[in-house]
Amino acid sequence: MLRVEPGLHTDYELLDFGGGRKLERFGSVVLDRPEVLAAGNTHMDFTKWRETADARFEELKNDQGTWVFTGANPGVWNMRLTEFGLQLQLECSPFKHIGIFPEQYANWLYIREKLRNSKASTILNLFAYTGVASLVSCKSGARVTHVDASKSVVTKARQNMELSGLRDIRWIVDDAVTFVNREIRRGNRYQGIILDPPAFGRSKAGGLWLLEQGLASLLRSVRELLDSNGGWVILNTYSTAMTQEEIGEIVRSVFASAGKITTDWLTIESNDGRQLPMSLVHRITL
Repeated sequence: MLRVEPGLHTDYELLDFGGGRKLERFGSVVLDRPEVLAAGNTHMDFTKWRETADARFEELKNDQGTWVFTGANPGVWNMRLTEFGLQLQLECSPFKHIGIFPEQYANWLYIREKLRNSKASTILNLFAYTGVASLVSCKSGARVTHVDASKSVVTKARQNMELSGLRDIRWIVDDAVTFVNREIRRGNRYQGIILDPPAFGRSKAGGLWLLEQGLASLLRSVRELLDSNGGWVILNTYSTAMTQEEIGEIVRSVFASAGKITTDWLTIESNDGRQLPMSLVHRITL
């Protein structure tokens, strides 16, 4: 398993998890959020959680809900990613997300290492959210194209770029599948492609996206965009509708004939040493 361990960067901590929830510190703010993968018993009792958390997310339906604050709403606050020299703006959203997925830490390290000795690398980040992978790639010297269908999310990603003292990321507000197909027609190629497709979503045109129905076609298109000379892909998936075996079979059907594939779980280690598996990652190199 690929882990986020306590002490690797002091700006984030998984304080506790269990009972379908997780207690985390982001910079100076402590949050109590639902997490379907947080099985088992907590280390602390929930009374201690309530004393510790600045806010608790109460889920209503489909990941939507409301935040209950023990004090003042922190609004927008800054968090440092010291190890990468980055600054992020975080905010409590009505979908329980706040602007960062800490389990992606292992992927950020991987991206930085892949780009360490590369020259003029081009990176495509699909379903790119608020852009930490884009920022790490840019900081490592790559020319980055960042694609997300949400204009507000892309705006936040641009603010994170500016806050981190970076520039020249190419921002695209578009459906990822539509953009990929357009890039194929243009004949463009990328050295690295990062994608974190949701389990469920809707395009700007109202089309329905289901991971189990669209993943194979998307990966075939991604392969067409990939530089055949050492190009690489990071595929991150978080889905209760598909098993690890089902996702792996799709990945192998697209890349096995020409690529090296590694598979692992991204996990976060809590302060008491337990591992919380968060998402499945496939890394492919041609």
